[in-house]
Amino acid sequence: MRRRLAAVVALSLLGATGIAIAPPPAAAQGACAGAGILNVTSGLRYPLAPSATTAGTTVNVFLAGSTATSFAFSLGTGACTSGSLTASGVVRGYCGHSAARGTTGDGYDFAWTNVGSVAVVTGELAGLFAVTADPLSGSDCNNGATVFRLAGSVALLPCSSLVEQASTPLLVQPQQQSLGLSLVLGHVYIPHILAFYHVIACIP
Repeated sequence: MRRRLAAVVALSLLGATGIAIAPPPAAAQGACAGAGILNVTSGLRYPLAPSATTAGTTVNVFLAGSTATSFAFSLGTGACTSGSLTASGVVRGYCGHSAARGTTGDGYDFAWTNVGSVAVVTGELAGLFAVTADPLSGSDCNNGATVFRLAGSVALLPCSSLVEQASTPLLVQPQQQSLGLSLVLGHVYIPHILAFYHVIACIP
């Protein structure tokens, strides 16, 4: 139930932020591809927590508190054309929807906006990561996940300057609606939701 609600909300958040991300410049100083582990200090939770219900009744959906916490990840040795990729920084948001700002171990500045299981990386590090809670470590988005699996590819870009934009965050107030679940669970009422984004444009 929570995953279905989180997926629906993630799509609405992506539209609400109105993010337009241009493709990175063709010239890159290197590239990294592979899988690794992302650790966050404080657990990230799903943004919505539905109350218990029976078929045909109203589902009251409560807003879970967002989290601001530090993160660190590594893609491991051999993931890059030269060496490995490590990074750290600060992430804010929920499990399945967050924004982050960080720096690699080699000094490349980047940001990401995560919606669902996809994180769009921009800045001197640009590409896509798939991010999912790691069940083998016991991480659970219902209770606060601290360990995530990370997989994808990014380019290391030469930027003469960076133009940065981040949410304050945005406040999304959906209308009360059934969201396609009324046949099973009755009407679903969603309160306001915080939408996060962080984008860095690389100026060659």
